[in-house]
Amino acid sequence: MLDSVQQARCVSVHEANEIRNKLLNLTSQRGRSRFSHMIMPLPGNVRGVGQIGEYIEIMLEAMYLHKKIQFQYTEINNAMEKVLRKEGKMYQLNLYTIYWSDNNYYLIGSHDNHDGLTNYRLDRIENMSMSSEETIPAEEKIGVNPELVIQDYIKKSVNHFSGNTIRIEVEYKPAPITMLYYMILQGRE
Repeated sequence: MLDSVQQARCVSVHEANEIRNKLLNLTSQRGRSRFSHMIMPLPGNVRGVGQIGEYIEIMLEAMYLHKKIQFQYTEINNAMEKVLRKEGKMYQLNLYTIYWSDNNYYLIGSHDNHDGLTNYRLDRIENMSMSSEETIPAEEKIGVNPELVIQDYIKKSVNHFSGNTIRIEVEYKPAPITMLYYMILQGRE
């Protein structure tokens, strides 16, 4: 648990230290002595970036109240600057789950005007708020057993680039140094 707190991006260093102290108080004196020296949240470890903690609270409350969320999404332009996508368009999402993978949080949900699921990375979101509009239930948007559909979507889509799966064949000619290396290896066997 202490490792998770140390790696969490949604908590500040102050919050990480509070959680750490509470966890240490749940263990024995010997455990406290051992673990207190091992784990010490530092600014470089706990990456409480921007408003991620606040946004998680908004999302959890929106899911509890069955409300949509709205936000602006960012991208990196050719000058390597973070800019709002689509001239600052406000996205509205039926949020179904929050997924954490490879130190990033992903929002999994659907838009009213599109079929199927979509995902957004939380660290690329700006100006999130809870909408007054009711969420369209997942069963209505993606069919029966939405939990299974969402899990399948996560396996296929999160941490991957979207697009069609294609098969490619690569043909190459080994460089002379590579051939020499293989000849040396074969001579040793």
